[in-house]
Amino acid sequence: MSFRGIQWAFDTIQHHKLGQAAALVACYLGHAHNQETGRCDPSMNRIAEKTNLSRRTVIRAISQIEKVGRLSTMKRTYRTGRGKRNMNNRYKLLGSGYLAHGRGAICHSNMKENTAPSAFDDLALLIDDGSEE
Repeated sequence: MSFRGIQWAFDTIQHHKLGQAAALVACYLGHAHNQETGRCDPSMNRIAEKTNLSRRTVIRAISQIEKVGRLSTMKRTYRTGRGKRNMNNRYKLLGSGYLAHGRGAICHSNMKENTAPSAFDDLALLIDDGSEE
């Protein structure tokens, strides 16, 4: 849980006209944000489960938050022997300078965005597939 992420969520709700679903999704994204690493990458299914919304409603809510300029979504995929496979989206919480010490996004300036799957991502996908190598 990230104190800055929760601040971001309430600031977003306060200053932008968001629907109830978008406000709830913003709160969950703020909660899911890791203040130490700057990562925020919950799955759509996880967001839907935790907010008690449908997956389609979550997609529309994220789109609404993006339209007001408070969220950036990076869609991630990786190649397997059988083609491409989707990974969880990575979200960047955009906003006021006080959230990121004047940088406009909640992240550390010395962090590099890594789009390649990490070893943890590979392990999680193996567990999800139920396959072993």
